[in-house]
Amino acid sequence: MNRNHSKSLLDEMQREKLARIEAKGESICFWGLLAAILIQLMLGPDFRQIIGELAVFAVLSGYMAAACVRQGIWTRSIAPTLKNNAIGSAAAAAAIGVIAAIRAFAIRKLPFSWDRALEILITVAVVYALCFVVLEIVRRLYQSKRNALDDVDEETESK
Repeated sequence: MNRNHSKSLLDEMQREKLARIEAKGESICFWGLLAAILIQLMLGPDFRQIIGELAVFAVLSGYMAAACVRQGIWTRSIAPTLKNNAIGSAAAAAAIGVIAAIRAFAIRKLPFSWDRALEILITVAVVYALCFVVLEIVRRLYQSKRNALDDVDEETESK
C-alpha cells in the first residue's frame, strides 16, 4: 500500500514561507515554554507542579538536538568549541544559581545561612558539570557527523 502524502498545493515560494512560519512558531513555543518554566520556578511551586512543562521542554530540546546533529548542523552563530561549551554551561549554571537564590531568600523568605548558600553553590556546580558533559557529547557527535558528511561531499566532487 502506498502511503505517500497528498500532493502539495503550495508552490516552492509558499513552501519556503510556510517553513519560516513554522520555524518562528517553534521558536516561540521553545522560548515561551522555557520562560514559563523559569517563572514558575521563581514563583515557588514544587517540582511536581511543573513536571508536564519540563517533559515537553525536554522532548522538544532532545528532538531539536538530535535532528540538528543528524543533519550536521550546530548553530547559526556559535562555533562548536570547548570554550563556547564552557561559557554556555557557566551561563546555565549561573541562571540556575540566581533562580535558586531568589527562590530561597526572596520568595520563600528563608534566612541566610552558609549551609543554604553552600547548597546553592553545589547545585550550580552540578548544573555546570552536567550541562558541560552533555554539550561535549553532542559536540563530539556533531563533529563526527560533520566529518562523515564532508567525506561524502569530497567523494562526490572527485567523481
